[in-house]
Amino acid sequence: MNCIKFNQKNKSKILLFLLLSSVSIWVIFYFMKDGVTGNDYWWHVKTGEWIVKNHVVPKYDIFSWYGKEHHIKWIPHEWLSDVIFFWIFKFLGNNGIFVFSVLMAIAFEIMVLSEIKAYVKKNLVIGGIFLIFFTTVITAFFYPRPHIFSYFLLFFEFKILYIFINNEDTKLIYIIPLIGILWSNLHGGSAMLSYTMCIVVFVSSLIKSNNDRLEYLRLKKKNSTKMLIVIILTVCGILINPIGIDVLLYPFLNQSDKLMISVIAEWQSPDIKDIGQLIIYYIPIILIAYEFILYRKNIHIIDILFTGLFLYLFLRSVRFIILWYICAMFSQVKYVKQLKLKSYNEKIENIMVIFLILVVWSINTSYFIESIKNIQENLLIKNEISDEMIDFIKKDSPKRLFNDYDFGGELIYNEVPVFFDSRADLYSQDNIMNDGMSLLFLESFSKDDDYINIEQKMQQYHFDAIYVKKQRALYSYMMNNTNKYQKVNEDSNSGYFYRLK
Repeated sequence: MNCIKFNQKNKSKILLFLLLSSVSIWVIFYFMKDGVTGNDYWWHVKTGEWIVKNHVVPKYDIFSWYGKEHHIKWIPHEWLSDVIFFWIFKFLGNNGIFVFSVLMAIAFEIMVLSEIKAYVKKNLVIGGIFLIFFTTVITAFFYPRPHIFSYFLLFFEFKILYIFINNEDTKLIYIIPLIGILWSNLHGGSAMLSYTMCIVVFVSSLIKSNNDRLEYLRLKKKNSTKMLIVIILTVCGILINPIGIDVLLYPFLNQSDKLMISVIAEWQSPDIKDIGQLIIYYIPIILIAYEFILYRKNIHIIDILFTGLFLYLFLRSVRFIILWYICAMFSQVKYVKQLKLKSYNEKIENIMVIFLILVVWSINTSYFIESIKNIQENLLIKNEISDEMIDFIKKDSPKRLFNDYDFGGELIYNEVPVFFDSRADLYSQDNIMNDGMSLLFLESFSKDDDYINIEQKMQQYHFDAIYVKKQRALYSYMMNNTNKYQKVNEDSNSGYFYRLK
């Protein structure tokens, strides 16, 4: 009789997990049904086209008129992703890129479900909250940019490292250098994680203490040597790319660029005053940390080190929240306590869960049909510039255009030479980013200048046309100085001006 009750409870947990899985897939369809952002996508696909056409990875800027004039160095550390995006676009168009993004999100969700299903079944409250919030974060970050490949590579490296921690004799550890090679070509900006995580494992094996609450990694000498070899091979693997050592140095140069970090929203630290961030980011961190801290048995030192590393990355930049979620899936969720449920009518619960699963999937079907309609109307990659404005600018063909930072990628996609765009690392050179942002907001972004001389900057670059959002301070300035600027076109979002000589 007890065996029957156990099977019923186990069956109920499986059904509840299926319900949570269904809800998580529903969340993906719900948030992605209307399309994905084109943020940074446009210039990535154009870069891929250029590489395929020229059979070489560019070393200098190819899209900015100022960059080409001054041969500004460019490190296209995501070149392989760009080529992949271009080939998908070439054969399936922008709708194909959208479908690719959704399928990648679903594939990653399935991997998450597979990895944490035991812990979710153990505690459906905390595990369920973590899963649903994680899924919401996935929908926010899975759009056509190279970072989506990093999420898969990070997942696989965590998987391999934890297999190694539990079984030091595994040969899977030698796959990590191959991950490093892929990482440096798909998304070189974050490839340093491939060897950093191995270093964390190695360092944890050197830490010794008498603390009874901590469990330490005691590697055999041959396995410590094995890990050192993997670290060296991974660093060498990162160098196997068309760009060379620049990919290895790029992350450190990137993180030292204070201007870029201060002006780009996704690079800024999380804001606890933002309700959305408070709910989606901080509540899961607090819940998991609570379980982590109050866990009564031993906690593995490697889990503490990984948690500290990825929590630090998140606190530096909001864009790293998904990396924390991936880390927590391996290092923290397992410490969630067993949830004890009171007895209840199993048959009624099973019927309700099955009913809810059917409801969720019927809703998903309607969202899928809605997405099909959007695919037919080619509305699934969002943009900020109207087709009419693009046609006007291409026909006008300005030689030295000053463009809004947010418009750069779409202008590149439409083969309009830009002043600057979202390749912020490139424009840190020659004070381009500094001057561009100073003009847009009419405030100095330089420590050396207290204010910006607008006309001096306009003359310095000899701009012949200016195209900016209506919300920018520069737009208001030009509207109030009609003797210097002439508005020749506009739409609901932007204005296009000539600079009068």
